[in-house]
Amino acid sequence: MEPLGNRFYRGRKSGTARNSRDSKLRRLPKPEFDITDAEKVEVKKVARDLLQKLKEAKLVLDWRKKQRTRADVYHTVKVVLDKLPRAYTPELYVQKCDSVYQHIYDSYLGKGKGVYEASPA
Repeated sequence: MEPLGNRFYRGRKSGTARNSRDSKLRRLPKPEFDITDAEKVEVKKVARDLLQKLKEAKLVLDWRKKQRTRADVYHTVKVVLDKLPRAYTPELYVQKCDSVYQHIYDSYLGKGKGVYEASPA
C-alpha cells in the first residue's frame, strides 16, 4: 500500500483532489463490522417491519409539524430497531436510530406523500 501522502499529491496533480474536508473523510478508516447472512436477513426483516408500522399509523398528515408526533415516530424507531441482531453495539444502535429517524424525517411527508411514492403521470 502506498503512503497516504503520495496518493494525496497524485490526486492533486491529476486534478481530482476534492476540498480538504472530503480528503480527510476519505482517509478515515471504515469501521470493522461483519454480520452473518442470517443477521442480514434479520436486519432486512426489522427494516420492513419498521416501515410497515410507520406507514400504517405514525406517518400521518403533517406529522413533522407537532413535537408529539415526531417523538412518537422516534420512539417507534427505537422500539423496532431494538430487535436488531446483538452484533449492533449500544453505540451503533443509537447512531442507527438517529440516522434512520433523520432519513424518515427528510423522506416521508406523511399520508402517502414521500420521496419514494410514484408521482401521477
